[in-house]
Amino acid sequence: MPQWHNRGSDLTISETIMSKILESNSSSDNATNTILKLFQASLNATERLAKLQVKMSKEVIDYHAAVINEFSSSPNSHDSFSKIGELSSDAVNKVFSHSKDVYDIFSESQNEMSKLLGKASSPMMHD
Repeated sequence: MPQWHNRGSDLTISETIMSKILESNSSSDNATNTILKLFQASLNATERLAKLQVKMSKEVIDYHAAVINEFSSSPNSHDSFSKIGELSSDAVNKVFSHSKDVYDIFSESQNEMSKLLGKASSPMMHD
């Protein structure tokens, strides 16, 4: 058994899941394969979140650049504030879209991991 297996209640959630998979699978190859698939699903979700964050960061920079450009290029402050209001509305819509994308990533990842855990061991889900 791995070193972390006998630490009692100090186990993290990941360690507890791995421990239950190893205990409930008679074949260590099957348990190892399930654990690898769980890690891959986690890495895929992390990669998607990182890409989404980079995209959102670029959009925030573009928004601020547009606001600065609007203030510096328009002599009429009323027109500037009107344009900035439009830009702000677009920014708010992008934030809501970003939140939905983050929710989708977490939801899809949770579903994928639940399926993997369900395939790994039905009794494990009842402990």
